[in-house]
Amino acid sequence: MARTIQDRIAAKFPRLYHYGPADNHHQIERFQAIFSSGQIRIFAGLHHPSAKRQTRELVETPMGNFILNDQQALKYGHVKHLDSLTESEFVALLDQFAFFWPGTENSPSEMGRNFAARYQRRGDSLVQIVAATRSLMRLNRAGRIFISQCNSGAPRSNPYKAIYRGKDTFIPIMKYESPICEIKEIAIQGWAILPADSQIVLLRNASSIGLSEEL
Repeated sequence: MARTIQDRIAAKFPRLYHYGPADNHHQIERFQAIFSSGQIRIFAGLHHPSAKRQTRELVETPMGNFILNDQQALKYGHVKHLDSLTESEFVALLDQFAFFWPGTENSPSEMGRNFAARYQRRGDSLVQIVAATRSLMRLNRAGRIFISQCNSGAPRSNPYKAIYRGKDTFIPIMKYESPICEIKEIAIQGWAILPADSQIVLLRNASSIGLSEEL
């Protein structure tokens, strides 16, 4: 029997890692889910598009308070491809997803480690969620799972290639045909239901990834 795309991703990347503001861990534990920034804003009755967040943002909702990460790494001046979305359009697209970094049993990808370290170096507290890839993909409908082959929220300057950011930066998982090793992000639209055995940990400092304190 041919393996599904979910099986092939799980074989290469048995764990998925999510990083967010530490204050959100109570809500993550309560709902056993990670909500996208856009979904949190909907909970709060904020239906107008959000601008790029220069700092972390507190959002008060009937379901409790949430902290949204800043988007300082989104240097949109690096995006030169003419078919790209505008910055505000791409921010709205990013906010539709809950993001995970693929990784091994012991560590996220280098991009994931760099993402977490950037926040920790400046003194921000983080919560780390580690979920079994196979279980998470079974719990979340395939139609809401997308794949990115880049660090979508942190475009970098490239003198040899016009950097693109658009709707097809995120590829529906069932349409993904490139090598599994090229996957950089797993993005789940709206919210990600977490397996019951997911690890929810607080990171102590910039050197503590993988040496966290489990809640």
